[in-house]
Amino acid sequence: MSQTISAFPTQEAENKVETGSERLTDPARELFCQELVASGDKYASFEAAGFKRPRGNVDRMMREADVAERIGFLYRKVAPLEQLLIAHRRHEHRKALEHLATADRLSLWQEKYRYTTTVDKDGKKKRRRYRVIELKPLDKFTADERALVDGFKMTDKGAIEITIPKRLDARAMLAKLDGLDAPQKIAPTNPAGDGPAQGTIVIELVDSKNASS
Repeated sequence: MSQTISAFPTQEAENKVETGSERLTDPARELFCQELVASGDKYASFEAAGFKRPRGNVDRMMREADVAERIGFLYRKVAPLEQLLIAHRRHEHRKALEHLATADRLSLWQEKYRYTTTVDKDGKKKRRRYRVIELKPLDKFTADERALVDGFKMTDKGAIEITIPKRLDARAMLAKLDGLDAPQKIAPTNPAGDGPAQGTIVIELVDSKNASS
């Protein structure tokens, strides 16, 4: 008795499509699914897709079979990349904090000499030179220097005050990012404080014949 075995998979297996893998025919619903998976905010995604009044309406849309399947498919595709994305965000966050913690803030300022003229009691003019430190023109800031500026405002006297994040704050955030702010476990010590604490285990043996009932 002979048996014929096909060397090729069936056409049905080849054409099997994963549920939710096809784009939705409604562009607005497709955009909603894409925005939801990217941001995780269902209300903002609903409005970004062009829909109005998200309260209640967004939940009804998410219960639609094709929308639910599409969201599930997109989440399954994104999930393996989530840790990679988190690592990338952590790396970018670290670069920004390290720049705030180590950058030379003196480069934001420039040194200039100014002159003043005075007249003494004899009518003689005297010219005096003095040195001032002032903020560089904003159009002279490099990209790294701009990243150091958190904000600025004009004072009543026409001067510019800028707000710059503190180095210590940036270092504290770096320590938190690395988990260095977590409490350290301290091993208990003996009363003298010169060695590890020791416990005594007491085991009491009971004679079952003489023990009272």
